[in-house]
Amino acid sequence: MSGGHGGDGRGGTVLVAVLEGPDHVVTCANEPCVEWFGARAFRYGTPVRELLPGRQDERFLEPLDEVFRRGEPRALPGLPVKVQPVAGGGVRERVFDVRYDPSRDADGRVRGVIVTATDVTWDLYAEQLAEGRHRLLEQIAVQAPLPLVLDGMARLVEDLLPGTRTMVMLFDAEGRRLRPVAGPSLPDFLHRAVAEVPAGPHGGTCGTTASTRTLTVTPDITTDPSWEGWREMAVRAGIRSCWSVPIMAEGELLGTFAFYRQDTRRPADIEVDVVSMVGQVAALAIERHRVLAGEQAARRRELEAQADLKFVLDASLAVTGSLSYLGALQRLADLAVPRVAPMCAIDVLDDGGANLMRVAVRHAGERRLACAAPDLAGDEPVARVMRSGTAMVVQGDEGYVVMPLTARGRTFGVVSLRGTPEQPITERVVSLAGELARAAALAVDNARRHADSLRQVAALRRLSDRLSLLAQVSGVLTATLDMREALKRLARLVVPQLGDWAVVNLRTGEDTVERIAVVHRDGPERVPPGAEGTMPPIPPAGPDPLVRALRQGVTTLMGPAEIASPPGSDLQRRQHELFEAMGARSVIVTPLRSRRRVVGTLTVARADPVAGSYGADDVEVVQDIARRAALVVESARLYCTQRDVAEGMQRHLLTPLPALEGVELAARYVPAPEGSQVGGDWYDAMVLADGVPMVAVGDVIGHDVHAAAQMANLRSALRTLAWDGGGPPSAIMARLDSVLTHVSDIDLATLVLARIERRDEGRRLLRWTSAGHPPPLLVTADGRARFLNGGQGVLLGLDHGPASRPDAEETLPDLCTLLLYTDGLVESRATPLGEGMTRLRRHASALARLPVDPLCDRLLARLPPRHGDDVALLAVRVRAGEG
Repeated sequence: MSGGHGGDGRGGTVLVAVLEGPDHVVTCANEPCVEWFGARAFRYGTPVRELLPGRQDERFLEPLDEVFRRGEPRALPGLPVKVQPVAGGGVRERVFDVRYDPSRDADGRVRGVIVTATDVTWDLYAEQLAEGRHRLLEQIAVQAPLPLVLDGMARLVEDLLPGTRTMVMLFDAEGRRLRPVAGPSLPDFLHRAVAEVPAGPHGGTCGTTASTRTLTVTPDITTDPSWEGWREMAVRAGIRSCWSVPIMAEGELLGTFAFYRQDTRRPADIEVDVVSMVGQVAALAIERHRVLAGEQAARRRELEAQADLKFVLDASLAVTGSLSYLGALQRLADLAVPRVAPMCAIDVLDDGGANLMRVAVRHAGERRLACAAPDLAGDEPVARVMRSGTAMVVQGDEGYVVMPLTARGRTFGVVSLRGTPEQPITERVVSLAGELARAAALAVDNARRHADSLRQVAALRRLSDRLSLLAQVSGVLTATLDMREALKRLARLVVPQLGDWAVVNLRTGEDTVERIAVVHRDGPERVPPGAEGTMPPIPPAGPDPLVRALRQGVTTLMGPAEIASPPGSDLQRRQHELFEAMGARSVIVTPLRSRRRVVGTLTVARADPVAGSYGADDVEVVQDIARRAALVVESARLYCTQRDVAEGMQRHLLTPLPALEGVELAARYVPAPEGSQVGGDWYDAMVLADGVPMVAVGDVIGHDVHAAAQMANLRSALRTLAWDGGGPPSAIMARLDSVLTHVSDIDLATLVLARIERRDEGRRLLRWTSAGHPPPLLVTADGRARFLNGGQGVLLGLDHGPASRPDAEETLPDLCTLLLYTDGLVESRATPLGEGMTRLRRHASALARLPVDPLCDRLLARLPPRHGDDVALLAVRVRAGEG
């Protein structure tokens, strides 16, 4: 369609026209239709074809003939129509949804066609606008340089606005001139012409936009004064009009987005929306680029800072702990290339200070530095820096930096770095060169100043290690009273700290010796089978090192010649077999000498030639270890003797159990597994003067000889008082408590005392009292077990006055078992009393059918004494039919 157009709104206008006859004469039309055709050109009674000349309207006219002929309605959606604005300028396209309905006369014959056209241009354009915005935002998300992103946006906008060419211009660093960064469809000569556009009224449409910060429209470039300097170029490029929108972000003007047209006109409202949206999206793109560029720059700075810090740390580590600065300086040069520069050299004055030596050099690439240092008297940068003590720096592709090595006011060398076009000298390189020079100066100065000090430190460290080893040896030797185990631990400790393997021999008699430990640093698989065990007899005398150590207490340091010499005895032959099997280049054989005699030997050996031979200091350490081991052997043997005597005394104090009518007795005493093994736990059984059996189990506080003596006194006093005075258990206990309080040195004790009485009906009655002792356990023949908690009173020795002690009674069924015990059976540091008593009841119930002797043994096996407490256990079994 062509013709005048009365408005250019956002669409939604409905045009209605009534046409009659086969020529489709316009007989009626609504006001929007008249305005759309143009009021001057519109005439009723005129065929519509005359109002719509041109081939481009055939798509609109063809359906009219079909609907008139066939009498059936027809719809033509999305019909594009060319529109010529009233004001002239270019032709624009609008889109209509058109419907054709036949109109009929009273007889039903088709008289004409009613045409209804709805302007849907804005609806379609809104969809295109949303799609365009989506595509523009997708372009922003592309991880590409900003010019490429803006170029892609410009191309998308040109697709969105057919017939439009675009250009994106951004402010320069000073923020005064616009420079083009994207214009995919504009010719190169135009790009060159607008390479710098000032902001203001003389900068064309874009310059004006930059000045006003609003949308600027130039409908005709040929007449606009702001285009004075570029008008010829614009006409040459085929540009007639220009619209420009500012690119703004948070109040800051970033640039402009220009839209160039070949026709002379202003933008429609929908086009204004498009260009405004494009300006906003462009601002987002630039802001995103700024954020990403900032993040990338920050990340680069962070990475550079990390790399620089790592270089400084690596440089510090490279010069740490080295007695020779030559290796340290070469490591520094290796670090610097290529991380800092492609070429590095380090020159140092010799010890006399007369000549400069190039001690480290490193290259990356084909270019090389000289391997020799320059003459100190010359004019090269190195010589000048050596004389002045001041750095020389020339930045750039072929630049260099020469840093002096200075300490305590004296320059004694330089670090030189050279650049290339690929890796120029920059401020960062100069800064790192300073760090490199400081590290190199530290390496040289420390190496020269502290060589002797480091040797002294090494000697002190060796002494400290030996003292630490001696402390560990003392701890290992005193950690157990088992001398064999202690000596085996000793052998495992000295290997590999003192040697590759070690042997400990223990003297078992005047002429006998036993090899109790052979340890190799590579594990037991390196030890020959049968290496440990009884050795041949000790000869009365002889030159062999092992014989001299055992007979004379002499230490021998053996070298390769002594090791290879033939043995002079069977004893030394066994030693040589180990030398051959496990290898030996240096050996120390030293006696384990106690205060009175030699109790064994310690042999340590080195087989690795790298380790070197033993010296006088090593011999002194091994002898010290051997002396400590000998004292432990002597102490352990004394302990064994004391233990045997103490255990014998303890068992002697516990008399054999009597034979009683109607009951069986069994008792066990287990010494403490730790300590002197002398304790205050005891048991007793006797027949009283009235013929009633009495049983007792007690515990005198303490675990030493004094406690054992007090136990003997307490047991004797109880027997005397029970036989002489008689009475119930509580009365006997009261008299015993009075004796302990007034005429005895016994501190505290616990005791359970019981009489097993025979009743008239033939059953047995247990009558008992307890002085703070764990309760008896009664176990029936069928395994039911319970504690007898009655009869409890306070401990003996507390002097609680004339208060009476309670008695308790319990009838004993046939074949039941009564267990009296001390707390060592049920309590330890790791096991609470309640838990221990529960375990005792469970195990006693399970063993109820066993005879009393096996029952006691099995109970002790299941409940062994723990941590330094002895145990007394007394079992009473009532025979069947004897009750």
